[in-house]
Amino acid sequence: MPELLCSALIAAALCLAFAAEGQLPPVVYEESEVPVYTLPDPLVCEDGTPVTDADLWR
Repeated sequence: MPELLCSALIAAALCLAFAAEGQLPPVVYEESEVPVYTLPDPLVCEDGTPVTDADLWR
């Protein structure tokens, strides 16, 4: 019985590993093909107001 359970767990792990491998995003090797990404300003709150002190930052 333990051998059967171990075999089933290994089979399930392999299935999950191969399924996850197929979901990887494509690799971009050319810098010109990388999409534009703009970092958000860390000193502006989500509502657009500027951070003025440490308490507001937290």
